[in-house]
Amino acid sequence: MAVRQIKNGKAAGPDNIPAEALKSDIGVTTNMLYPLFKKIWEEEQVPMDWKEGHLVKIPKKGDLSRCENYRGITLLSIPGKVFNKVLLNRMKDAVDAQHRDQQAGFCKDR
Repeated sequence: MAVRQIKNGKAAGPDNIPAEALKSDIGVTTNMLYPLFKKIWEEEQVPMDWKEGHLVKIPKKGDLSRCENYRGITLLSIPGKVFNKVLLNRMKDAVDAQHRDQQAGFCKDR
């Protein structure tokens, strides 16, 4: 399941929902997210919040008054990441079904 594929210990996105909250009870999470994902799939419209992220600067070593001593990361919505994993898994399955048995280059588990 896609929820289990999301890493723990990562910062929450703009919606402040951490991965651990979704993973704490997979059954409840599935019952909550399935209708939402189904609606998104049918309407072909992703929530705007999932398209946005918070840019956070992370200091590197050195003089912190210089811009090059920072790197930026974007905090994205965890439910949005779960939805992306669902899509990715479906796409992988569809592509794998099209491969011939003789085709093994760049294919996982072949």
